Formats: sequence, structure tokens, C-alpha cells
Amino acid sequence: MTDPIVANHDPLVDSREFTFNFRKTKNEETGVETKRDAVTAKLPIPSVEGIVKILEVGGKGLELLQSAVEAVLTDYAKQLLADNPGYTTENFPVDQVSWDLIANLPETERKGRGIPKETWEDFIKSYIEQMPAIIGKPVEVVKKQASILAQKFQPLKNHEKKNELLPKFVEMLSLYVNGVPEAEQYTAPVEFLIKKAEEFMSNDKSADLADNLGF
Repeated sequence: MTDPIVANHDPLVDSREFTFNFRKTKNEETGVETKRDAVTAKLPIPSVEGIVKILEVGGKGLELLQSAVEAVLTDYAKQLLADNPGYTTENFPVDQVSWDLIANLPETERKGRGIPKETWEDFIKSYIEQMPAIIGKPVEVVKKQASILAQKFQPLKNHEKKNELLPKFVEMLSLYVNGVPEAEQYTAPVEFLIKKAEEFMSNDKSADLADNLGF
């Protein structure tokens, strides 16, 4: 059976549905928190034919496409720098920043690198505020945990006890999701961290790291 013909179909775009969620906002004077309802919209995303057309026509459309490609590469480079404080102008791994490499990253990894900085900061702040009551630990201990989360588990990547520590972090994230009403706002960073933990647990390298994470 052939696909039905859709009237006024534009082969240059694909209509895709997206849902946009919003964070809670707090009125500083009244202390009242409000949250805007999610908005769902179908957006016209350039199809393969549409992208080819953009390349053929050139002009502003091509400039915008090139800017989008550049943003993907520079955002990836920024994340590499954030994850690896030892990188400098002299030793930055340029060969690790390529379109093909990014395209072949696991989907969760790509999405994780696209999470806005503000979302990560708000998530870490929420974790520090909410978790002491949930796990019965001092805020100082929770801040140490949050520091590891903010660094996306990089300090644990080669730690000799990572296969003991990372499951504990996954447990903490589960407690956060199930115990904090606002957790739904931070689904993206939580899912990224869980996948990152699973990735690191599949490796068996060792290194050294201070303890006192409160587990």
C-alpha cells in the first residue's frame, strides 16, 4: 500500500512535533512560584531535499546553515574544555572535534552536550537544596556530591572504585527524581548523568580521588 497523498505537502520540509517545557519562576516579592504550561508545536524542519536546495540557492539560507554547523562544533569543543581542565592552546585535541565524530556519538551523549549551561546550574542548585532532607546528610556532603555531578562524573572516570561509587550516584539521582517535585524540569541532565555513569562503569581503568562523598 502506498502512502496517502497529502494536500499542499512541501517536500523541502518535514513537519516534526516538539514539546517545550519551562522552569518554575519565583516572584521575589511574594515568594509565589509559577510554571508556564508546556507548549507543543509542529515545526517545519528542512528535509534532505530542503538541505540540498539551501546548498544550491546559497545566500542567507546557506549562511544560516553554516552557522548552525559551526555552533555544533564549537559547543562540542567547549564541552571538551569543560570536561578536561588540562587542555590548553598547545595540547587541545583538534582531531577530536569533527562532524563525523559528533554524528556518531550516542544520542544521549549528543543531547547531553546540548543541555544549556543554565539548566545544569539550576539542576545542581536544586540538588543541593533538596537532597540533604531526602538522604539525611549535611549540606556540605551534598555539595561534594553535586560537585561530581556538575563535572559530569569526570573525576570518577578512571577512579579505582568507580564501580562502587557510580551506582551510588545513580541511586542518589533516582532518589532526587522520586522525591523532588521540580525534578521533571531536569530530566535531560539526569538522563545524561545516568548514561554517563553506565558508560564509565563499562571501563576498568584506575586512578585516585578523595573520598568523603557521604555514601
